[in-house]
Amino acid sequence: MNEEKKMQKSGVKLPQGRVFQLPTELEDLFDGTEDIGIGPRYIAQVRKGEYHVEFGGPRNEYISYLLTEVVANSEDLVDGRVELIGPEIQEVPPESSLPFGLHYKIYGEQLTDAHIEYLERLMMMSFHAEGIGGTGARSNIWLRIHKKVADRYTLKKMAQLGRAMLKTTCPLVESVEVRIVVGVPEVGGKELVRQLLAEAEEKWEALEAKYRGLEPEDVGVFYGCTICQTFAPNHVCVIVPGQIPYCGIMSYIGARVSYEVEPLGYTFEIPVGEVIDPVLGRYTGVDQKVYERSHQTVRKVNLFSVIKCPTTNCGCFEAIAFYIPEVDGLGLVHRRYIGDTPLGIGFSKMASMVTGGAQNHGFKGVSVRGMMAKGFLMGDGGWNRIVWMPQDLKVEIAEAIPEEVYDKVATDEDAVEDGKLEDFLRERKHPIIEKYWIDGAPVSVQVPPPGAEWPDE
Repeated sequence: MNEEKKMQKSGVKLPQGRVFQLPTELEDLFDGTEDIGIGPRYIAQVRKGEYHVEFGGPRNEYISYLLTEVVANSEDLVDGRVELIGPEIQEVPPESSLPFGLHYKIYGEQLTDAHIEYLERLMMMSFHAEGIGGTGARSNIWLRIHKKVADRYTLKKMAQLGRAMLKTTCPLVESVEVRIVVGVPEVGGKELVRQLLAEAEEKWEALEAKYRGLEPEDVGVFYGCTICQTFAPNHVCVIVPGQIPYCGIMSYIGARVSYEVEPLGYTFEIPVGEVIDPVLGRYTGVDQKVYERSHQTVRKVNLFSVIKCPTTNCGCFEAIAFYIPEVDGLGLVHRRYIGDTPLGIGFSKMASMVTGGAQNHGFKGVSVRGMMAKGFLMGDGGWNRIVWMPQDLKVEIAEAIPEEVYDKVATDEDAVEDGKLEDFLRERKHPIIEKYWIDGAPVSVQVPPPGAEWPDE
């Protein structure tokens, strides 16, 4: 398909970019990238003052995206074609911060949209490269390129490494085309990336709708993932229908496909076993498999609870659900938020407390997609117990919040300081007062320290 027709298919008018052609022979896929180290040993943070350029992140209002798309027709893409709209890394001043978009179009005769999450994870493993710091998924991508590699790492190489990872890891992939957008003013700036992000969100919503409706009780097997044990040794992610892991990447359908394609990889089956508590999300099969895979560290897991025996956290979470003792309620805070929470700390400080793979009672990583689930945090009361979140997050997930609760959930614009949150909940008559407070007053739960087992009941 020629470029003019491609432009017509998009609702956003795109400026002309530079086009590169990558090697197409399998043995040549990595040619020219030998000066950049690749692999899990290069996973690292790139801090403020260390980066030559960052893409996405808070300075750009998290206006960024990573769109992975499976196309049905091989003629809808050109294998190895890379289009760069905007400047290369060496063409921007040191410590630049820019909106960013990365779009992978993938074809394979046996590929379907059920493979998208698996393919996206493979591609994202190419970010495990020397001098690259990255976090987030889909609409929360945040990348930093270290000054020490800025003279030899390019956006073309970023595309090349992602494509090479896809084609060498998944034999089903036949063709890959990449488009990169760097939102400098000359090409349309933040507004161009915002428009492309809106198009991507429409595609994600259509995909979500297609696989929505499956519940935990509908299946006899869950899935687990240990890909993040490279930096969180005892972390085990458990993936069940309707509950999106906190990285935001892998749904139940995506996990199932990952296991089918790569049964000896990071994704594995978890027999459900006996249902001990369907509301908390406690299953004998989950307890057994988590204990084995966490190196005999975590004995008990409640999949749908923040307070008591939550799943472990590695650090890839898009957001954190946390217990607020002051009001015996739950709060939500996402990575974009830079202010304080009712606990007196912000997201960054909280994230540093709960990473590493330990079980942290009272804290649980969550994804924005996961917040949209019907049974979100139902083990602790769900929306009857959620009392606080940042205003922009509340707007983003508004359709998932029950109408009768929406105005009763406080935000950073309503209450952050001690005492104000309780006053707000009383004024708005939040359901937590009747359902969880005792004699009209909050009574906090005594939460064990991180890594400790919950006292026997």
